[in-house]
Amino acid sequence: MLTAFGILLETRELAWQAEPALERALHLYRQGTADFADCLHAGLCDEAGRQPLLTFDAKAAKLDGARLLTR
Repeated sequence: MLTAFGILLETRELAWQAEPALERALHLYRQGTADFADCLHAGLCDEAGRQPLLTFDAKAAKLDGARLLTR
């Protein structure tokens, strides 16, 4: 998956909505144990200047720019 995304991001013929967030998500996914969807949410929060990503997911909370909410 990571290789395919990397190739697609480098393709000039494609345009991506929120490309910086997607690049950040791929970076976070490579580094950690969180799901890609959580990494994408963290990337989108970062791009929007709305950090931290608040989550109940302990794995997602380990991402840079995320914080665990307690119940």
